[in-house]
Amino acid sequence: MDTSRIENVETLDLSVFVEIARSGSFGRAARKLLIATPSASTRITRLEEKLGCQLFVRTPRGSQLTSEGRTFLSYAQRTLTILEEAHHAVLSDQSRRAVAAVPASLGWVIYPCILRLWSTMNITGDCRVAHSKEVIEFILDGTASIGLVINTPLPASVTGHKVCHSPMRAVVSAQHPLANAHAASLDEARAYGVAIYRWGPEAVALAGTFDETPHTGQNDVHLIGLPSTVLDLVETSNIVGIVPEFAARSALLDGRAVTLPLRMPEWSLEVQLVHRREASEDISVRTLADNIDVLARELTLPVSAG
Repeated sequence: MDTSRIENVETLDLSVFVEIARSGSFGRAARKLLIATPSASTRITRLEEKLGCQLFVRTPRGSQLTSEGRTFLSYAQRTLTILEEAHHAVLSDQSRRAVAAVPASLGWVIYPCILRLWSTMNITGDCRVAHSKEVIEFILDGTASIGLVINTPLPASVTGHKVCHSPMRAVVSAQHPLANAHAASLDEARAYGVAIYRWGPEAVALAGTFDETPHTGQNDVHLIGLPSTVLDLVETSNIVGIVPEFAARSALLDGRAVTLPLRMPEWSLEVQLVHRREASEDISVRTLADNIDVLARELTLPVSAG
């Protein structure tokens, strides 16, 4: 591909492309961007020529993205976002701006701490929710300056700092019939229903282990994508939840939930703080990297509470 042609892509070309993809119409996109419809069409034609592929297929129901268009969409959106953030950054000489990308399972727990640490250095923080693999992509393409990932191998160009290993814990509400049990078997837990945070293949294997236990009641085993949802079920019903310690920490410390000593295999999730190697001296990166212990305390139970 002739990269010199790509260098001539204009920001408005990307805006037109993204708006057509959103609205499904050249006309609606043109009106939204206050340009003429023929101008929008011309810009997309030139963009397709520069990329060497077709981005849209026009149908009676509107304009639909081709497979190449769907691939290009996420990059166009990221590019516009980065440009917008750069614009905000250069306009402000009183504060600095940084972006942290974190998996949804961690974000609700750790974002307040990240923002507090950044505020001490007069850094304005934005937070993005993404899967761990997407966090790495955001780090590499500059969408995020720093991130947290779970159980994720890192490319050579990304530096990782271990924050913690978070064990999987079985928890129940403080009022649960098993709350004071010294030990519990899988079949005892299943009698009340079990909600397992789907953290990976091991979660599926654990659910299969429950399925092998004798069972005659109506309750079942559920795999759930967010640990916060599992905890909501724990607090509002007699269900047994299995979540990472970092997710259960607050509920365990304030007494809304208790650990159930369930006889199951031991698993843990490795949490790492990640950034581009060349960004080590960036103030937003250094602020978090120098406070790994603070981040770790937000994700782990005190020894006395473990």
